[in-house]
Amino acid sequence: RGKICGFMKSGGPSLLPKEIQILIRLAIVRAKETHIFLYQLVRDDHQRRKKEGII
Repeated sequence: RGKICGFMKSGGPSLLPKEIQILIRLAIVRAKETHIFLYQLVRDDHQRRKKEGII
């Protein structure tokens, strides 16, 4: 794990083969989308509870 971090810092993903670059980019995008999706779920649930007077 530490090796990968050091590698990324020293040279960046440009040293990696194209396929791996694309996979990493896709993984980052997917992680962001998942994070936004979870955030919206939690927020909607919170608003719904407020309406129902649970909070």
